[in-house]
Amino acid sequence: MLLFKNLKINTGIVLILGLLLFIYLILRAIYVPLVHDEVATFFHYIHMGRYLPFDAHWDANNHMLNSFLSIIFYQLFGSSEVVLRMANLLSFPVYLYFIYRISQSLSWKLMRWAFILATCFAHGFMEFFAYTRGYGISMALLAGAIWYLFQVFKTNRLKYYVLSLVFIFFAQTANLTLVNTAIIIITLLLFKALLSVQTEKLLTTLFRFIVVIFLGMAPLVIFTYLSFILKEKNLLYYGASTGFWDITVNSQLEFIFSLNSGVAGVLVIIIFIISVLIFLFVAFKKPAIKSFDDPHFIFFYLLIANIVATFLLNLIFKVNYPADRTGMYLYFYLFSAFIFLVDRIKFKSQLLILILMLPMLLVPLDFIFSINLSRAAIWPIDKIPQRYYDKINESYDPEAYPPTIGGYHLRHFCWSYLCFKDGGHYPQIFSSGYPGLETDYQIARAEEIAGWRTYYDSLDYDRTSGLYLIKRKTSLSKELLLSTKVGPLKIPDSIGFVGFYEGECSKLAGKTIYFTIDMQILSPATPLRAWIVAEAVTQQHKTLRYEFLALDWLKSSWCAGRSHLMNVMLMDNIPEEAWKLKVYLWNIDRVHIEISGGSIGFYELKLDYPLPDKAGRIIP
Repeated sequence: MLLFKNLKINTGIVLILGLLLFIYLILRAIYVPLVHDEVATFFHYIHMGRYLPFDAHWDANNHMLNSFLSIIFYQLFGSSEVVLRMANLLSFPVYLYFIYRISQSLSWKLMRWAFILATCFAHGFMEFFAYTRGYGISMALLAGAIWYLFQVFKTNRLKYYVLSLVFIFFAQTANLTLVNTAIIIITLLLFKALLSVQTEKLLTTLFRFIVVIFLGMAPLVIFTYLSFILKEKNLLYYGASTGFWDITVNSQLEFIFSLNSGVAGVLVIIIFIISVLIFLFVAFKKPAIKSFDDPHFIFFYLLIANIVATFLLNLIFKVNYPADRTGMYLYFYLFSAFIFLVDRIKFKSQLLILILMLPMLLVPLDFIFSINLSRAAIWPIDKIPQRYYDKINESYDPEAYPPTIGGYHLRHFCWSYLCFKDGGHYPQIFSSGYPGLETDYQIARAEEIAGWRTYYDSLDYDRTSGLYLIKRKTSLSKELLLSTKVGPLKIPDSIGFVGFYEGECSKLAGKTIYFTIDMQILSPATPLRAWIVAEAVTQQHKTLRYEFLALDWLKSSWCAGRSHLMNVMLMDNIPEEAWKLKVYLWNIDRVHIEISGGSIGFYELKLDYPLPDKAGRIIP
């Protein structure tokens, strides 16, 4: 009875801590600006309402289950940060539930708390439950798959085979990097089914094999096939092949913890060595195949097999070692394996267990020092505060062309989302000439643009990202070179490209061209995935300069009352070998579009600073 009361008290504490953590994640989902990867997910998949392979944009960014669920929330409630992150937020209670259930397999109460704290209070790890990415959802489903795998090892009941396979199937739809884990779980299920031959009927064991192959192997073939397609398209670009420790281990330590990576690295090595030694001691104390049939070994199997698979994939298929978030499951496996293996020893001395578990206390302590509502562990240096947009928008004039905005290319998605939320009045960030001095505003670090204080005034500074918002002291003057009318045009859904202008550009070498676009665009497509493109090419049709204005990144609907496009583009320092300058509409989805008249203007920006020559020297 006393044990039951203690259990209820522990459950209540877990619920309180879980509720506090859930509230914190909700606040982060509201206040932390969307990061680059989240906005890419929004524009490519959520906004388009397309997420299935072969129908949606090909990229590793597409975490299919996350995209699917986020599309539903977006269509119901709009595009605010918290709505786009809702699918991952709601997966946190699922994760906490299974973590708590798994913890009950530990013998010592202290070990249970160590497991819960290590898996729920690593800040960089938990942040992903407040992003519109697939990692949070996948970890919740992975925890479910592992919990049911525990039940298979304990009871060998068929329903747990099925549930473990169902959960790992959906985990892969949220995160394809779990394919290796799925293979390991399927292998463990087959191993467990094989061991049951001695105690159960052959037909029963055969049926288990059929279930595992049908529910596990068949989907795995599909996910593996998709992974190979991404590899062939060079879309498994994240990570590198320069070293497992630097790329996988160090990168995770840096984004999961605020600890010094050297100290954290030593801690990881110690935990790993102790885990291996305990496993060897326990598993081979009585050498027999039955010795490996222990649920306390599950996390260790997942850890070691995933590390081996990572090396083999790199060696055989040249697959990059996973970096930070793409390998975050390894943190989960390492700390969990350590705790379960220590628990397996069943030490008589509670003091010794306490000493072994002391490193786990660093996780919640680090969490406390990492609490914030302003920055993300991923892409922390390229976030754009809402107030930057608001300051630029203070001088917005709907009757005038908007100012140009410059910045590093990884900031363009975040800027575009801020514009999208407000109706799409501004152009995309101009990054091709970055770092340059031609745009009206810049979002940049002080060290990125040499001598910027000569030409710009600082309007704002964000401490967490180190980014300044700067404004040109004097806007560059413009000389009209050409103006061409566009439309009226009726573009049928069979046409992919419609030319607006094409002309020689030999006289434009070294010049920076400022384009003005003013036209009425109507289309029933929502969103309208079409780009206005300016391109400079050689006689061999090699692209030298490519600038675009994505209509679907500006607003969802181009219908009556929302059809006016009044925007600008820049093309900097046109090369001497440029032969033709083209401006055209790329009708990506080949939908019906009407352009009821307008114009495009070509201006030369009169630069007030010298340009470098081909050797990088400044020409006075």
